Parts: sequence; structure tokens; C-alpha cells
Amino acid sequence: YRTSTVDYSSYYSRTTAVLQQDYNDSMSGTSVSDVNDRLSALELRVQQQEDELTVMKAALADVLRRLAASEDSAATATKKQHGRKGTFRGSMRTI
Repeated sequence: YRTSTVDYSSYYSRTTAVLQQDYNDSMSGTSVSDVNDRLSALELRVQQQEDELTVMKAALADVLRRLAASEDSAATATKKQHGRKGTFRGSMRTI
């Protein structure tokens, strides 16, 4: 299992530029500091969600490892059972 890393710095730069442009085009009267505060909050939320995804990926990898080990163990047990059924030879001693 391999996790990939994503560089979000260009995403943040583009988002900042878009929000600034939207602000400049807007007539709503929202201050630049309000937009920057909102952007900071959104960036924090994205970082938290990225962290959550990392934890979930690790948990999923652990579950998949355990499942594979369980399947391997079950397959080994099945092979042993099938092998014993056909190879048992009891001794028949005559008196």
C-alpha cells in the first residue's frame, strides 16, 4: 500500500487569487480581512480533512493487511485439512 502526497500550495494560491478577484468584482461590501479570515478558515479545514484522510488510509491499509493475513491463515488451514483426509493410513494389525 502506497500513499500519495499532494502539493496543495498551488491550489491555495489559485484559491486566494480567485477569492480576491471575486471580492474585487463584488459590490457586497465584504472587507478584505473578512475574505482573508474566511480563506484561512477554509485552508485550516482542508488541512484537517487531509489529516483525517491520512488516518483513514492508514486504518484501511491495516484492515487490508489483517484481512490478507486472515485469508492466508484460512487457506493454510484448509490445505492442511484436505491433506490429512487423503493421506491418513491407519495400521491394521492382524493377530
